[in-house]
Order: sequence, then structure tokens, then C-alpha cells
Amino acid sequence: MSSFKLAVIGAGYIAEKHLEVINKINSLNVVSITSRTYSKSFKIAKKYKIKNIFKNIESLIKFDKPDAILILVSSENIYEVTKKVIPYKIPFFVEKPPGLDLIHLKKLCLLAKKNKVINMVGYNRRFYSNFHEGIKIIKRYGKLLAIKIEGHERFWKIEKIINKKNKNSWIYSNSSHVIDLFTFFSGKIKNIYSISSSYSGKRNDNFSTIIKFENGTLGTFISNWYSPGGWSVCLYGEKVTVVFKPLEKGVWIDQNFKKHNIKLDSKDIRYKAGFYNQMIAFKKLLKNKKIIWPIQDLNSSMNTYSLIKKIKND
Repeated sequence: MSSFKLAVIGAGYIAEKHLEVINKINSLNVVSITSRTYSKSFKIAKKYKIKNIFKNIESLIKFDKPDAILILVSSENIYEVTKKVIPYKIPFFVEKPPGLDLIHLKKLCLLAKKNKVINMVGYNRRFYSNFHEGIKIIKRYGKLLAIKIEGHERFWKIEKIINKKNKNSWIYSNSSHVIDLFTFFSGKIKNIYSISSSYSGKRNDNFSTIIKFENGTLGTFISNWYSPGGWSVCLYGEKVTVVFKPLEKGVWIDQNFKKHNIKLDSKDIRYKAGFYNQMIAFKKLLKNKKIIWPIQDLNSSMNTYSLIKKIKND
């Protein structure tokens, strides 16, 4: 197939960021859109020249018969929308998180397996160009020995603007992005020990975890939701250390302690970082029908969700 007809579900901020990228990729053509709010769908359809607007998913699929569907709705609605889409057996891309807990994801995995449907989960940081350059630098000098990830959240601000459902599942809804980087960089986990506590008294919000991966790499995770700090990744290799803090900025340090910058490529600067290469990967998935690293589908996302459940330790 030379071109793929895409349908979009969702008309918010993330949908727009994806459409900015898709419009620049050959052989991906968004032909229809639907969302909870028709006026938002109309506005986006006009801006990105999307031909058809539908009031619901059922009519979109029935009349447009897309080759693939992009599920780009809010985190609290992703599970229900994805559950509705899967039985149509149309390949789909779903934004993270594919569920607000491990039970949700397990149900979606079983449903996808039953319907034998190709899918991809949108962990866009797996496609950061500076991360892939960092991996090359580590391999140039040897192998990865250890990884440290800090996943601090600004929960003193966040808890004022999100609903209760998202508050209680924030580690899945948002922190999963940075926790997923453990399996991205280091692969499958062999052993894990985690402790957690609650500063707020409402939910666990202070985490400390040590990990051993099957390839021998060691990992450390620390996250405090009421301490300023943001997200960062440190890769400790033979003769070299690579640091991403914030994640979009990288530096590698040689044995003489000299620092060398690692920059994002032009696509990651122009668009939301990771989105362009992520959508290129989805196009290849539609063509080849094979899950190839760094793609995550629902099934492989189980590794990340299982890790999160152990980190939560509640």
C-alpha cells in the first residue's frame, strides 16, 4: 500500500501536535476525525484540511473505513475508547497511558490478542534523537553498566488541576513516560526492590527503587512528588557517562571529565520531541506488521506497567 488512510479520535492539544507531524509525512493521510466536542473537531478539521467529521466512532469506521486509527484522547478516557476500537480489528496508535492501572492494560492486551490487531503505544521519549545518540556513545566505549532515573513530579501544582481519578493513577498517567525508559535503555528486569512512603497522606508519593536487569545492568529510581527536580536520566558506561537533564538536553562526559553536548535533531526541535520519528515508526509498523524496538505495543507495555506496580509498593 502506497498510502494509509488515518482516522483521528480526539481533538485536544495532543491531537494537534500529532497532526502537525503527520501533515509532513508522505503516505500518511488523515481523512476523518471525531471527538466528544463537535466544535473542536470542526476547528481542527478546518486547520489541517481533514475531509470528514463524525459525531461518533461507530459512524467514522462504518463510512470511512480507515486503514489505521489514532486514539488521541485524555488519559482518563483512553481505556474506554481503546476498548471500543479494538473489536473493529483496525490497526491503531494509542497515546499513553493505555490504561490507568495494570488491570486496565491486561484487559486491553487480552482483547487485542483475541482480535489479532496491530497496535502501538505512544511513548514518544523512546524516539528522542538525543537518547539514540547517547546509546551509540555508550556502545562506542563498551557497554551500559548502570542507569539512574529521577522522576520527580510537581504534584503541589498538579493536584490542583487534575481530577481524583488521575490523582490516584498519576504514576501510570504521567510518570510511566520516564519509568518506561528503564526497559527502553536496559531491557528486561530480573530483580527489583522498592520502598515507598506517603508525604501527602493520601497516596504513595515518595519512591526509591533498585533494579537488576537480565543483561546485568543495575538501575536506580528515585521520585519525590513534592520536591522540585524534574525528570533526568544518567547512563553509566565503560569510560563514559551520559546525562540527560532535562531529558531534551544531553551531555556526555569522558574519562578526563570533559563534557560534550548531545543535541536533539532538527525534527525534535521543530515538533514535539519524539513525535516525528514515532510516527515514522508507526508507518513502518503498518507496512511491515512487525513490532521492532523501540516500538511499544500493548503487550510489551506490560513490562513497564509491571515495573510501575512494583515501584508503587502499595
